[in-house]
Amino acid sequence: MTYLAAVIQMTSTSNKAANLEKAERMIRLAAARGARLVGLPETFNWRGKRTEEATAAESLDGDTLTTMAHLARELEIHLLAGSITEHVPGANRRYNTSVL
Repeated sequence: MTYLAAVIQMTSTSNKAANLEKAERMIRLAAARGARLVGLPETFNWRGKRTEEATAAESLDGDTLTTMAHLARELEIHLLAGSITEHVPGANRRYNTSVL
């Protein structure tokens, strides 16, 4: 049995919407080429100044991971969402979190 995995290389910016659109295009391409596991890079959804990090951070049920989960289900693939800056309510810090 053959199992194809793909890793995506992309340059993220502080424009979260554009980053997610780019990631989705690349994920769809990898799946169309037969990948059953697709890995995204660290901080794929947002990369910006540390002073802006608090506003870019998301909870695990935020837009980024919700979008990625729907996409993985639609394409019937496993998707490693590289990492996002996670905001945990009540915590005084943020986390670099990876989700499969």
